[in-house]
Amino acid sequence: MTLVSKIKEFFKHTPPAEISIVIKDGKLCYIEDGSVTLELSLDSVTEVFAFKVDLWAIDCICIGFCIEGSENYYEINEEMIGYKVLLDQLPKYFKDIKEDWFDRVAFPAFETNCETIWGESTMPELWSK
Repeated sequence: MTLVSKIKEFFKHTPPAEISIVIKDGKLCYIEDGSVTLELSLDSVTEVFAFKVDLWAIDCICIGFCIEGSENYYEINEEMIGYKVLLDQLPKYFKDIKEDWFDRVAFPAFETNCETIWGESTMPELWSK
């Protein structure tokens, strides 16, 4: 295999499917290729937290949802279609959600800055270890 062929093979990839997110009937729905791939009941959420992922040249703001009785969490990020609309809808489902979290998570750049914005705080402590 020639060097050019190796380079082409290395950079060859299938672009990831675009994921849309919506809240419908009290559920957070992930939609890929027109089909719902995941439904998360917002009633089962025990914590909503914001954090940032360092993507080397830029940061990506994310929102995580901890689920009652589970060690897993689900996340959305600002690259997903519907992210901003969903952020506007969160106070409807999570009363007393912090609305002033963005600057503390966004700055300083290239740091995780995990912060609980609603519910019982567990994730920031776990991420700081």
